[in-house]
Amino acid sequence: MGYVNNFLTDKLQAKIADKLIDDTMFRRMQRSGLLQEFMPFTTYDTEDFVMYITETVAPIASVVAKGGEIPTTGFGSFGKINIEAARIALARQFDTAQQDQMKKLMEEAQYKRMEIISGIDPSSGKFSTMNNGLVKTIFGSVERLVEGVVDAMLQMAWQLVSTGSITIQDPRTKMQFSLQFREIGQPYDTLQFPAPLTNSGSTATPTLNIWTDSQYADGIGLLEQMCLNYVDTNGYLPDAIVMSQRANVYLRNQQSTIVRARQAAGLAQVGSVSKMMLKEILASNEIPEIRTFDEFYDMELTLPSNNTNTRSPSIQRARFLPENTVVMLKQGMGEIGLGKTIEMLDIKPEDGRISNMESSLMVRSFVKSKIPMLDELQAFGAALPVIPSLKRLSSFNVY
Repeated sequence: MGYVNNFLTDKLQAKIADKLIDDTMFRRMQRSGLLQEFMPFTTYDTEDFVMYITETVAPIASVVAKGGEIPTTGFGSFGKINIEAARIALARQFDTAQQDQMKKLMEEAQYKRMEIISGIDPSSGKFSTMNNGLVKTIFGSVERLVEGVVDAMLQMAWQLVSTGSITIQDPRTKMQFSLQFREIGQPYDTLQFPAPLTNSGSTATPTLNIWTDSQYADGIGLLEQMCLNYVDTNGYLPDAIVMSQRANVYLRNQQSTIVRARQAAGLAQVGSVSKMMLKEILASNEIPEIRTFDEFYDMELTLPSNNTNTRSPSIQRARFLPENTVVMLKQGMGEIGLGKTIEMLDIKPEDGRISNMESSLMVRSFVKSKIPMLDELQAFGAALPVIPSLKRLSSFNVY
């Protein structure tokens, strides 16, 4: 057995790792908490998610004469989708040099009759160690793996609300995963996923000008139209409009927005439009609140690049929500389903599992190779974002 694996599967260290996994998952799932308001994480006991969709169009009732027969009507449709979750996994290996470090640390602890980890605070889970560098590297690897898996789940969810579909080609495994949620060709779909804005300088239809065209664009007019389209399809407004901070700045710098601000304030001159002033303009036009979102995840590149925004040429920072995309969200529009694969149900603590059996993410440690001595730490999960009512999706590119 490898020394790192022996350390992680020890009951004391495994207990600490289990708490670390739960805490890391909770923090990562929340992030800003924005998407989870509209698509919460939901745990299932299997990886086959069964979603029942009921779309009902209920006509108004009839006026019935005293003693008259009550009319009956047939309406609504019932559908069922059986979708298999995407399996998401990431691993970290500990090589011979780290095995040697851990061996020496264990021998030192035995010689000094000390625990490698001591002074654990039960409320915070913080601990002191004999070798902070090595142990923090090991437990830091647990955190990074969990964060990587949860980020993959969130990336799929943001892609779904941004495009109406999920398309992934993994650079490591070359696996392709594609799922189309939109009903392309339907009239409502065309309205709620319009073509990207490309015009500039048009005075005939300013709502079709790109938002970087501060002189001629009419971003608020476009938001009004998109909200009306949403109401025509669903019978209610979305609860929030989400965009990047840069898109928000472009919207506030547009001349058309400044003119609306002047009218609202009753002033002849308004130099710039603040977020608070924009909020008042939106409210007066019955447009839902705008919320900005600019979080990133790390993506491994197939080919190294000098423009990755990270210290590594092989790790690219990527946006969950594209900078030029505006999305509309509705409470209860869907969920991010977390399933349990057959491996997650079958692998036990005696097999190196350090996450608890109830967890929606499995983390385990095992011996990868005896010669050379390699231990592997592996995080594994199954997830799929689902939006049962497709008409709640709406997204458009504004520059």
